[in-house]
Amino acid sequence: MGSIGMTWTALLLFGFSCAVQDIRTKKIYIGTYIIFGLLGLLTCFIKERGPMDIAAAMIPGAILYLLSRITGGEIGAGDALWFVTAGLFCGIREIIFIFSMSCFLCIIAALLMVFVHRKDLRRVRKHRIPFLAFLPLPIVLGAFI
Repeated sequence: MGSIGMTWTALLLFGFSCAVQDIRTKKIYIGTYIIFGLLGLLTCFIKERGPMDIAAAMIPGAILYLLSRITGGEIGAGDALWFVTAGLFCGIREIIFIFSMSCFLCIIAALLMVFVHRKDLRRVRKHRIPFLAFLPLPIVLGAFI
């Protein structure tokens, strides 16, 4: 595997690890961000990415983090930090692709929930969908596009 293959593999492991944690506990262990953040820094050096490229790739995550703070946590800070850390692994195009596809899959899941529970929509309103659970598939797709 070349550096691109290793990068996407590491990103997939990061996404899968956070997805499992998000589904099980609705929280992401800080050690996960530290370990994969350090691995992401290593990939930056291996791929010889410039600081502007790295900073640009982190902007979507930073915006999500600001929105998380503004909305009082309606958008999870862990979701935002995932995208900030993922910016170390790939460029802004890939980050936007992963985010867009994850949102699309999350919307489909939400619509299915509404359809299944259409007789008791109060149940749906109270349910929180773990966003990071929708990361692995877009990451795999992003690796091949």
